[in-house]
Amino acid sequence: MSRLTCLLCALAAPVGAEEILLFVPPEGFVQIYAGEDAAGGIVEFVPEGQTLDDWQQMASVTWANALGGEPPRVMVEALLGGMAAQCPDGTAGVLWQGAQYGYDVEVLSFTCPVNVRGERVTESTFAKVIGGVEAAYTILIAWQGAAEEAVVQGYMDWTVPQGLCITDDPARACPDP
Repeated sequence: MSRLTCLLCALAAPVGAEEILLFVPPEGFVQIYAGEDAAGGIVEFVPEGQTLDDWQQMASVTWANALGGEPPRVMVEALLGGMAAQCPDGTAGVLWQGAQYGYDVEVLSFTCPVNVRGERVTESTFAKVIGGVEAAYTILIAWQGAAEEAVVQGYMDWTVPQGLCITDDPARACPDP
C-alpha cells in the first residue's frame, strides 16, 4: 500500500510494518492535486468551490523520502529556507517541539505580507513536520489573512490528532480509533 493511497484511510491496516500517516483534511475540503515520485509526494486540498490557482485556504500533506530517519529539524530548516527565499519580508517561528506517537515533531508558522500570486494580501502557513523512519512528512495548512491567535489555535487543534504511527511497534503505536 503506498503512502498516497493511505493518506485518507486514517486507520487502515498496513502491509507489514509500514508507517501510516494519520490525516483527515478539514471539513468541507476536497482534494485538488496529488503527485508522487521516487523523491516523495504531495496531496493538496481546498474548500469546495476553491481552486489550485485561486484559494483562500489550502491543506496539504507532503513527504520527502530522502529525509527518512532524519530529525524533523532538517525538513523545518528546508521549509523555512524556501519560505524565506520566496518571501524575504516574512516572519517565521517554531511553535512547538516534542514527540507524538513515538515520532519527533516540530510545529512552525510562517506569515508573508504578499501571497503566492504576488498580491499584497497576507498569507499565513502553519506546518506540522514529522521525522519518520521512511520519510519526513509535513501536514500543512495555509490561509489568506494574518496569523491571529484564534485562527492559529484552531489550526493547531485540527493538527493535534494528525500524525504518523506503525501498528505493530508499541513505541510508535497508532491511537485507538
